Amino acid sequence: MSSSIETLRPDLEKLIGKFQAEKDYYLSGDYREAQARVDFITPFFKSLSWDMGDEAGLPHHRAPPLGHADQSLPCRESLCSVI
Repeated sequence: MSSSIETLRPDLEKLIGKFQAEKDYYLSGDYREAQARVDFITPFFKSLSWDMGDEAGLPHHRAPPLGHADQSLPCRESLCSVI
């Protein structure tokens, strides 16, 4: 997915369309949280330029501490925020 503001809307529309096409399944008990992350959550954050798979290859000491943050948002050359 793209990371520029100009392409954010099409990325979101694609995810929304995917959800709407199979809404009943995604809302059923058969659809698992882990799959929701793969299908929707990771693509959403990637569209916002988040490094969801440590594609930047940050050294362990620069990565967010385990147990304290699930994802980090890079800000220029440093870490801006973690969630």
